[in-house]
Amino acid sequence: MGSSKVTDYIISYMEENGISAAWAAKITGIPQEKITNGYTEPLYSDEFLTLCVRLFIRPEAVAEAIRDS
Repeated sequence: MGSSKVTDYIISYMEENGISAAWAAKITGIPQEKITNGYTEPLYSDEFLTLCVRLFIRPEAVAEAIRDS
C-alpha cells in the first residue's frame, strides 16, 4: 500500500466491510483518490476523524491495530 499506516488501515477497513471509496467520498467530501489503493496523498487528521465518525470506527482502535501490527 502507501506510506501512511492510518490511510492504509482505513482503506483496508473499507474493503473488508464492503464500503466503496465512491460512497465514502460522497458522504464525507473527501476526494476518492485519497481513500483508494495507490493514493499519493495520505489523509489529513480532520479527514481521518470524519471517516471515523461516518464509518463508526473508534480512533483508538486504529491506533491499537497499527501499534500491534
